[in-house]
Amino acid sequence: LKLKTFAVNAISILVNSVPYKKLAYQLHQRWLSEQNFTKIAADIILQRHHMCGRDLGLFSCCLAYILSDFRSRHQIRKENKLVFRNTVRAIIDFYPVYKEIDATISESLVEPMFTSMKELINDDADERDIETAAELIIDHGKMLLKIKPGKCDSFIVGLRIHLCEGNFTPATRRLILQAIDLWTYGWDNEIMPFCIKQFYEPSLQFITNTDETSEMLSESITDRKESIV
Repeated sequence: LKLKTFAVNAISILVNSVPYKKLAYQLHQRWLSEQNFTKIAADIILQRHHMCGRDLGLFSCCLAYILSDFRSRHQIRKENKLVFRNTVRAIIDFYPVYKEIDATISESLVEPMFTSMKELINDDADERDIETAAELIIDHGKMLLKIKPGKCDSFIVGLRIHLCEGNFTPATRRLILQAIDLWTYGWDNEIMPFCIKQFYEPSLQFITNTDETSEMLSESITDRKESIV
């Protein structure tokens, strides 16, 4: 909690102290080079909106960068696949924030989202591309399914093909399976079987839950024996 509060305060100071054009440029450089920064950048844009209300300078500048990168995506992918993957992450991670701020303007990201995902999965994809696609579907698949169900279904089919034909590491195959399972159950934890949810939990948590389950089973067996006696 303290760490989260510190992060929010740091973002507040950053947003207030840096001109929006300079901040947008710095955010753009970071999200292109660091795959984990796109969500942070999206949070900063949202924080700026909450603090500055009608000031959409940062919002507009970052949108311009995203759409410019989308238009240049083929050249970007040819020159640097990491940067291309991060442009796809940015579009999809930014969309929910942009929809919250201005639903009408956020529509400009819908087609780039689905086009980028399709190309990420289907156009000469390597393992890192598929890993990224699976992670994005795990995080945002429910949203993609709601917007364009048929397109989302096609992404899952593409991942299935890669799962069958690709020579991937166990970690990547696991991500693909998780994306497929989430799609199968509509990202609804209430209907997803416990054994499947358990499969994707960290190993330590899995062991803890297994021990708890074993204890419950032992208690149940003991209770039944006592009732029989």
